[in-house]
Order: sequence, then C-alpha cells, then structure tokens
Amino acid sequence: MTDIRSSVSSGGVLPPFDGFDEYKAIVEHVDRMSSRRQTAHNFFIGLHTVFMAGLGALLVSGGFSSWLTVGEVFGITLALLPLNLLWRSTLRRYQGGLRLR
Repeated sequence: MTDIRSSVSSGGVLPPFDGFDEYKAIVEHVDRMSSRRQTAHNFFIGLHTVFMAGLGALLVSGGFSSWLTVGEVFGITLALLPLNLLWRSTLRRYQGGLRLR
C-alpha cells in the first residue's frame, strides 16, 4: 500500500486494476463459506437424527406407560434445545456473512 501511495504522490501511474481477479476471489470466498455452512448443517442434522432415533426407540419400547418414560422424553427434548439454539445462531451467522458479499 505504501508503494502505491509513494508512486501516486511522486507523479507515477497506478497499476492496472483487474476486476476479474477480485470477482474470482469473492466467488471463491462465497463458495467456501457456503461449503462450511453445508458442513455445519449436515453435522446438526446428523445429531438430530441420533437424538430422534433414540427418542423413537424409547417410545416404541415403552410408550407413555410410565412417568419415567415421560421424564426421559422431556430430558431428550431439553437436551435438544441448546443444540437447536446453537444451530440457529450458526445459520444466522452464515446468512449474515453471505449478505455482506
């Protein structure tokens, strides 16, 4: 940056601006960000699948015949709540980053 300033202040010419290189860099950055968002999405979907499979197995094996089963279902649901909030904040962060482009 100091080389450009000294060149301009001494009456020199600015180097040519190639907008295509900047465009390629922006597209590559957006592509990487989109890929990271998809990876995070797949991770959270996988975790939810495990929790929901456990919940389904619990309900099939015991039903709602006892209060213990109801408590376990409630516990699994509460365990998913922070995970859902983390997933939501992650997606919003990625959406905000994609809006900046």
